[in-house]
Amino acid sequence: MKKAKGYEIWEAAKDRLVEWLERKTENYSKTKAVAILAVFCTAVILMLVFITAKGFYWNEKTGLRLERFSTKAIRPAAESKIYPTDTDIAKRLSKARRFLDSLAAAPSLRHKYDSLLSARPALMDSLKKAEYYYEH
Repeated sequence: MKKAKGYEIWEAAKDRLVEWLERKTENYSKTKAVAILAVFCTAVILMLVFITAKGFYWNEKTGLRLERFSTKAIRPAAESKIYPTDTDIAKRLSKARRFLDSLAAAPSLRHKYDSLLSARPALMDSLKKAEYYYEH
């Protein structure tokens, strides 16, 4: 079976790299080589643990953050590359509260409001607390 040309290029590059590494490390003792490998592996493992922990638990503003996976993240606007500010979040919260108040006020939509509150009993309390947090 004939090998592809890209395979031959890859093999040649690999052989050159092996020769270069052998020349650079020919004066290393076995102990020194094992020590270098151990330091490298330890550094990589520590870096991976740090990145993983930071990805799951670190929040720039409040320190640690624990969330359920089913919650939706607040996404930045399409034209913006930064996350929304506290005032943007406060505006969204007040808009959501006005919407829920309008559902409660309209007799034809009152059943939707009641349905929301029966599914999420603490919704209005949480909304009030979040509004207070972002406004003060």
